[in-house]
Amino acid sequence: MQETFEISIRNRRPENDWRLGIATLPWGQVAGLSSERLKHIVAVVTHPQEEAVGQLQWQLDRVDPENPDLDVLSIYASFMRAGGPDGKEAFRVLVTVDDGSGSGANADTERRLKVETTKDWFLHGSVLKAFVQLTPGPFGWQAGAITSVRLGGIEVLDAFRGMLGEHGHDEEKRLQLDRVSIAAPPWSSDPETHHYLHQQPWTYVESGSGDVRMFLHIRSPRFMVAYGKATYRCSLHRVISVYRHSDSIVEELFLEGSSSPDEKPVRFSFSPGYFLKMHFADAGGNEPVLQQVPRIQSWFALSGTEHPKPGFGFAANEAVRQVLNPTHDYPRKEHYRAVFAWDLAYARKFLCVHTFTLLTDPSTVADEIGRRWYDFVYMPPYAITTRRVSP
Repeated sequence: MQETFEISIRNRRPENDWRLGIATLPWGQVAGLSSERLKHIVAVVTHPQEEAVGQLQWQLDRVDPENPDLDVLSIYASFMRAGGPDGKEAFRVLVTVDDGSGSGANADTERRLKVETTKDWFLHGSVLKAFVQLTPGPFGWQAGAITSVRLGGIEVLDAFRGMLGEHGHDEEKRLQLDRVSIAAPPWSSDPETHHYLHQQPWTYVESGSGDVRMFLHIRSPRFMVAYGKATYRCSLHRVISVYRHSDSIVEELFLEGSSSPDEKPVRFSFSPGYFLKMHFADAGGNEPVLQQVPRIQSWFALSGTEHPKPGFGFAANEAVRQVLNPTHDYPRKEHYRAVFAWDLAYARKFLCVHTFTLLTDPSTVADEIGRRWYDFVYMPPYAITTRRVSP
């Protein structure tokens, strides 16, 4: 038997500002559907009373096979009516699911990439391609790093050599979440403990690919956190996505730990730390331009001023504490201008957006990063289930 549900997509942009975008909805909120019905979604179509919304695409993902609460439906529309700050309705869609006796009409969208062992991954959309390295590699410190990012086939982390071809790039280039900090108990002598995640392999959890995004869910090496009389065995989880139509890498972060194998994991408040090695100038060239709005410390932009003008921007749902350049412990002085590090304020869950550009002036890069922060983090479209249409 098939059932159909009406879902409302809400857009909080100002009333004179249409948009394209992606709205997500936890699958369990679609009338309490269980994860067992993930592969039996039949169709997502625009409500017949709606005006045209441009291109409409959808994807249903099982992010963690052991946690159905993370199952999520993503809906992409190339045109959304403006709604204003109250989140007025942009458009409606009808989602039809089957009880299991039928097969999904969008099987390609819902295919799963299954592996049993830790390995490295290549994520790609129509704009951006990224290589995620799960192992420490030959240098012993590249675990969990994104070691290659390409726009139009050009390696943007080392764009000056990337313009010359696919070989001879800086072997240390990378974007890496290499550490987390956890607040210590109030009676502790140190305010927080630091845990480094770059020297041991990360573990594959799940992945998926479809019309909206390609994602990879990985888990950090285990580390121990002592709090009072209890000791927790913890791991950081990262869901890394490359959306088909975007020049950004989007990460969702959360940290779980348990004090015994029989105990259900609990979420921790933590502070993630990033390291970036990216060349914004050739040897002896100009320093990169760092831009950040003082009253909005949740994003910053880095830009080169020499051709091919590589740019990078970071945006998150929490404030960036400080952008260091160079870092305190980086040994190669000749590359000081290429190394950056930053930490975020504490939270239980993070949404981080890494955007890469080429051939773009610094002022435009900053504008684009501010828009990514607004679109993905501050005012993203969202979806709610309004009613069951049939039966």
